[in-house]
Amino acid sequence: MRHFVLLALSVLLVVLIGRWVVTRRPMRISVALVGALVLSLGYLEWDFQASQSLVSNATRAISPSSAGVECQRFGAAWTYTGAELGHVMFDENGVADTTAFISYDTCNHLVSYLRSNRNNPTRDQVIAVHVVSHEANHLLGEFDEAVTDCRAMQNDAMTARRLGATPAQARKLALAYWISVYPDMPDAYRSTKCREGGPLDKTPLDGVWPS
Repeated sequence: MRHFVLLALSVLLVVLIGRWVVTRRPMRISVALVGALVLSLGYLEWDFQASQSLVSNATRAISPSSAGVECQRFGAAWTYTGAELGHVMFDENGVADTTAFISYDTCNHLVSYLRSNRNNPTRDQVIAVHVVSHEANHLLGEFDEAVTDCRAMQNDAMTARRLGATPAQARKLALAYWISVYPDMPDAYRSTKCREGGPLDKTPLDGVWPS
């Protein structure tokens, strides 16, 4: 929605300037007002695209052949009736789409994480970073939620580093998800196999969990 409004205002600004030049009538206030709106919306759109690009790059670190993520826009959130923080569509043959959907609120929490010093992420920020890891594993073709969430948890530190965290900050975030969030997840997202040295531990002999 914002990019359409920005386009319309840009066209209006060109029309106003053109009319001002042709008629020589003073329209400074109108031009200044529309110009200010164009600049403001332009910055917001640039910021949105830049943040989405960073998150997409983090997603592709796990799923290199994917297109990354699509952050839900404010306008779409008003009519969205789903409860998912993110999802990946699978076709009738079980093939995953190339783009992951991330909800408006989750993307906002990701932006707040990107703008923070990353030392003490909030619970919402921890979950938002994990959603990126989770949906990236769906993009790889994994459908099972418990397997996906366990693999994602082991990617969380890497995702956090891709989003600007230091190795120590990234490790802290991954542990926060394992200790504070994972135990409260629905049964479909948890597995007794998801543990240090368990069948879903990707690096069972390294003594690090989540790896």
